[in-house]
Amino acid sequence: MALPFELHLAAARDPKLLAACDRALIDAVFRWMRDQLGLARAKGGAVSFVQRFGSSINLHVHYHVLVLDGLFVRSRGGPPVFVGAPAPTANDLARVLTDARAQIGKWLAKHARDVDLGDDALAGCAKLATQRGLFTDLGKGGAKDDDEPSTGKNRKSAVLDGFNLHAAVRIGADDDVAREKLARYCARPAFALDRLSVLSDGRIAYAIKNPRKGSTHRILTPIELLARIAALIPPPRHPFLRYHGVLAPASKWRKDIVPRVVEAARPDAQAGASPACHAEHGGHAHAAMPAGPAAPTQAPAPAPGSARAAKPDAHSPLWQRPSTSDAAAERDLRAITEAHLRRLDGGRLLATAPRLDWATLLKRTFQIDVFVCPRCRGPTRVIAAITEPAVIRKILDHLREPPARAPPSGAREPDDDLDTVDVWLDAEVDIGA
Repeated sequence: MALPFELHLAAARDPKLLAACDRALIDAVFRWMRDQLGLARAKGGAVSFVQRFGSSINLHVHYHVLVLDGLFVRSRGGPPVFVGAPAPTANDLARVLTDARAQIGKWLAKHARDVDLGDDALAGCAKLATQRGLFTDLGKGGAKDDDEPSTGKNRKSAVLDGFNLHAAVRIGADDDVAREKLARYCARPAFALDRLSVLSDGRIAYAIKNPRKGSTHRILTPIELLARIAALIPPPRHPFLRYHGVLAPASKWRKDIVPRVVEAARPDAQAGASPACHAEHGGHAHAAMPAGPAAPTQAPAPAPGSARAAKPDAHSPLWQRPSTSDAAAERDLRAITEAHLRRLDGGRLLATAPRLDWATLLKRTFQIDVFVCPRCRGPTRVIAAITEPAVIRKILDHLREPPARAPPSGAREPDDDLDTVDVWLDAEVDIGA
């Protein structure tokens, strides 16, 4: 959902307004689903992402929301059952947007005097970031966002008083790859370095996604670029990611719905180990690949007549259906699928805690495995963690590799003889290179 232009600055500065708009949208969606299904006490689930930026480094506060396309109901003492909802029509979106707009209007009528737009430097940057600025055609074509999901030919959207609501992307329960791609798109960063380039006069050109009237790039001075980037950085205590309904951390239903993290025995350390690294390029310690959580074992078949022995509902989520790989045994109701675990390197990249080590994050995000030798692909292990600068410098000097960057130094005292500092930009350097 996109907010009217008049609310961009206020939502960018006031976290209470930002949260109120988000809550109004989610409540409107859940109310529409309950009316459609006739389930007054059912509960929905959603994850909302707040984005402060548009496609041309402009301040544009809007929400991307992943909504479970159905509701959960439960009888006394029974597990939650998922009931799928029909896909919304254009009229349904208009109804949801009208409801959300009314709730936001009520909040503004009550709290408008408390919204503080500020008059500091960041407020000035925010105002600059909402202005149109200079666009031109550099003959290079607009940027292509490969992560943006396809919406198809039938675009479903609704517009009301500057509010805009769009819903045309639907992911199947078993389409694990598409769901992750959509989540990555919702959580993408504010701008892409490969779209930045330096012009011959020192100004910065940023390729926009959708060319406007023949214009392919936004032209910025270095100071304007920094001001716009500063405006896109959220102030403290601004919500960027929220979980709603049955997915909320405090929900009593969450433990029965969210796929559980399987705590299984670690796989054999030697299983599937790469060949030992050869010593001709310096040598390092050899060990098997670091192991993480393994794929979950099949749960024992339920006793006849038990609740789990019943045929799964057609609307139940994928993790509540019998495993297709072994029809003789049923999975745990909340265990994630084996296909998903295989995509996570056999379970090694499955998050088992709120905090992950850097090695796991690098492999999960960039497919960089720091425990594999880049030359022979043999396994490695950590021998020691060195933090003393003097020792690090000796090692780097021995390897004849310069340090990645100089250590930070303290602030210098002002130099009376130095009035100005000239910063030269190489006109031929592409920042994204």
